[in-house]
Amino acid sequence: MVKLTSKQMKRFFNFRPLLLIFLTTIGAVYSVIKAFLGSFVPLAIFGVFVLFNLVVFTISLFKKDVLQGFFKVFGVKSAKICCAIVLISAVVFSAIASITFVVSKNMALPNENYNITASVKETLKEDDKTKLLLGNVKINGKDYNFNILATVQEGEYDAGDVLSFNSYLYQSKLVNNGRINTNILKTNVHYYCTINLDNLTRQSGKAGFVDALKNNTKSILFDNMTEENAGFAYAVLFGDKSLLTDTYTDIFRNGGLAHILAVSGMHIAFLVGAVLFVLRLCKVKNRAQFFVVFGVLLLYNVLCNFSPSVFRASVMSLCLMLGMILGERSDSISNISLAGIIVLAFQSLYLFDVGFLLSFGTVFGIFIFAKTFEKLFRKIKFQKFLASSVSVIVGATLGTLPWVCKYFKILAPISFVSNLFVVPLFSIMYVLLLFGVALNLIVSLPFLIVASQFFVNIVVQWSAVFSKFGVITTINFDTLSAIIYYVICLLASPYFMVKTKSKMLCALSALLMLTSCLANCNSAKIHNKNMLFANENTSKTLFFTTESGKTLLNNASNDKYFTYHVGNFLAGENVKQIDYFMVYNYVDDMQKNVSYIVNTYKVQNLYLFGEYTSGTLLGLINSIYSSSILNVVSNGSINLDDEIVIDCFNVGNTIKAVSLKIQDYKTLQILNSVTKNEILTESIFAQNFNIVYAKRYYSRYFAINTENFISSSATETADNLIALQPDESYCFEF
Repeated sequence: MVKLTSKQMKRFFNFRPLLLIFLTTIGAVYSVIKAFLGSFVPLAIFGVFVLFNLVVFTISLFKKDVLQGFFKVFGVKSAKICCAIVLISAVVFSAIASITFVVSKNMALPNENYNITASVKETLKEDDKTKLLLGNVKINGKDYNFNILATVQEGEYDAGDVLSFNSYLYQSKLVNNGRINTNILKTNVHYYCTINLDNLTRQSGKAGFVDALKNNTKSILFDNMTEENAGFAYAVLFGDKSLLTDTYTDIFRNGGLAHILAVSGMHIAFLVGAVLFVLRLCKVKNRAQFFVVFGVLLLYNVLCNFSPSVFRASVMSLCLMLGMILGERSDSISNISLAGIIVLAFQSLYLFDVGFLLSFGTVFGIFIFAKTFEKLFRKIKFQKFLASSVSVIVGATLGTLPWVCKYFKILAPISFVSNLFVVPLFSIMYVLLLFGVALNLIVSLPFLIVASQFFVNIVVQWSAVFSKFGVITTINFDTLSAIIYYVICLLASPYFMVKTKSKMLCALSALLMLTSCLANCNSAKIHNKNMLFANENTSKTLFFTTESGKTLLNNASNDKYFTYHVGNFLAGENVKQIDYFMVYNYVDDMQKNVSYIVNTYKVQNLYLFGEYTSGTLLGLINSIYSSSILNVVSNGSINLDDEIVIDCFNVGNTIKAVSLKIQDYKTLQILNSVTKNEILTESIFAQNFNIVYAKRYYSRYFAINTENFISSSATETADNLIALQPDESYCFEF
């Protein structure tokens, strides 16, 4: 630690080199990646900051008398060290971020059919289809280091099976609607495809150690638990929510307990605690304990795909243990900074992952607020354990508040109580489950899993009780607001070492800036009537705003990522209310997504196109805030306020396409696969459209000629989501 002399002004903060490197790393990665995404303001601001440090560093070397006042306050040596750290960190991590983004972006292959050979890593049943996670991918004879998620209509497949087939690859884009798709980074799934059984050959093979371990764990859980409980147990062990039911997801989210489902610091703490307990019973020495824990955490990170939250918690745990072994005092802020540096050096794009932000936000909040609130609760006669527990919950809540508001838009006030009851029960459940699975992987002891299920039921039932208290909708936070929020937290904390009056003045000044930023990012934007959004992962959802300010969201799906993708877009556009929400071909499993949009954005008019029985709509009616907003349109045509005209193209009971006319702007949206003859015989297609949206359906798309009618150049070549602009006769990828 660098100390200033007694003649110098008192320090505002203790100097922590690792914290300075971490903050510089965040600035470098964020500004560089934003520049690649087309936003150069962060890069310009960061560039000015780096240039300032370069000037100060240069002056400190050659002309110290130029900035005498500055050096008198901070000291020449301190300023030189700080500037050197900033400059080196900025250069190194800007280069790492640039290389990471370019390499990740350039992994894309052209959209065409390929000869693919790959081995099955995992299988997932979904209705009448099977989804296969494929690894060890070889395309046209060349090896690739990514996974493919394949859909096959039927058949039983085992981990390790080697499949060879021809298929069209559908890319999962790294950048989607101007945002980094970090799910690609965590799952390494870069492509999707559909396997045609006619050209599939299969050979039995042997699964790798990690794949076999995860698949055996899955079998143990599903053989000895109910399907819902097994999906929940698998999620809390490995952070994989693909087997988690919507019911359980809603229970934990509405009860303020969603963090239980995301493997993070709490899970690592329980895991390390359990391992150390066993090692100490066996009287293993401290140094040996460190290496055993290191091995266990390394394996656990591999099983969890090096999730940012697991990685961060593992590094911090090892730093704490290493400090105890060496007899050195562990500094919490330096530990979390080191963890952040390692995570971002490993994968720079994790900075844009909500799990990374929540994980570091949680720890930051606990470090900043927990001790202060514990003292407060002790003063009002809370028991020590209760005061400590509540203060941790409050700190974690305050630390994650900006990201919860930005990405989830809801908050469960009951979380302060639910965590006190459920987390202790969960700790028992998690440790029993962990040891039960570990022992069953060695020798069959099913009663241990059955015993674990008893506590799983208790955790779920208590969580269900707390979920009944409901949630509240939050205001929106943008990135600048989040930064200012954390600055306020730091200024109000004991780490900012100035007098109370000065501290309050600084915090209030920052609070005024935060209020202005929040007012700006929560004010409604003025949209052009032709502004729209389409996402290939959510069945082409379109968003419009009319000249009179009416908002329309067109189409929904049962895709489990629907609310995430559409919610992120609407949040980015500061949409608070949707006037018209159009839903086509509604089925029961769309209820969750439709009701989420209706309740979150206070939809004023919900239109379901098609013919439905009262039983089909009963669940939806009970899940939305008012049944009076629901309208069923059976004839497939509607005119709204002379601004919006909608016509549907039906084949049987299925709506295949929809035409939207908003003032003079016309859009054609193809919802389901249609044949060329169906298009040619339907008058809805014999019109001019400003833009046409279609999506590949296995191996067919239709090129539309907006000049008059459908083009004769329709082909059997698959393509991604396509759009056609006026006076153009070609398709391009959206």
